[in-house]
Amino acid sequence: MSAMTNHFEREMLNTMRNTTAIAPASVHLALFLSDPTESGTAGTEVSYAGYARQPVTFAAPATSGVVVSMENATEIEFPKPNGAAGRVTHGAIMSAATGGDMLLYVQLTNPIELTADTVPRFIPGEVMLTMSGTMMDPGFKARVLNYLRGSTINGFHPFYALFDGDPLSGGTELMGTGYARLPLEFDQPVEQISGQMMITNLNATQTQPATTSWGTWAFMVVMDAETGGGRVWSKQNLGGAYTMNNNAQVYLRPGNVRLSMN
Repeated sequence: MSAMTNHFEREMLNTMRNTTAIAPASVHLALFLSDPTESGTAGTEVSYAGYARQPVTFAAPATSGVVVSMENATEIEFPKPNGAAGRVTHGAIMSAATGGDMLLYVQLTNPIELTADTVPRFIPGEVMLTMSGTMMDPGFKARVLNYLRGSTINGFHPFYALFDGDPLSGGTELMGTGYARLPLEFDQPVEQISGQMMITNLNATQTQPATTSWGTWAFMVVMDAETGGGRVWSKQNLGGAYTMNNNAQVYLRPGNVRLSMN
């Protein structure tokens, strides 16, 4: 499972607007007879006598390069229907046993025909959540997935940092007299035509002149603190690398920094 609903995308992006995402006490797997879509409000949930969403216990996220994934650690079993009850085409991770919010959803590779002889069951490792985008930092991906394991994500004020290379391949932050990360202020998340949820910076800001050599600026990295902290997002400069000396400055205009989730 890896398709986020609009609600979940907004909640995660809003952490970058200093809004804390309070993790649910538990998450549950729900079965659907039709596509709930990323709105999280469509689709028809299974409703035969005795049906109930089942709690999911996820193992800790595992990281391989830029891919971070986690899977159910224990078997998930639903009550058996008394008779024909439809065809399960989708599954969804919900924030509560009843009601609540849909967080993620997926189309099943093998739909389940609900009959009196069917026990819907998912063995350990069968419910897998994967985040594989190249720009979101693996550390932040793990925070997103751990939210589904009960770990609240505290809201933070983001900062724009200059790096001399890809931080996942040894790139380091620039340094020198007058260098400092730039504060970012993001607008509320907006859904794009592509289906992605996006935030963009509202503020204009600029670095101090580089009166000494800071190094070569090749990557922009969004950090969760003014100093120290953790990486959230990184992207290579589209215009190439820039030597930061001789009073060179970096200017950010509103809309220059765009972060999205899907």
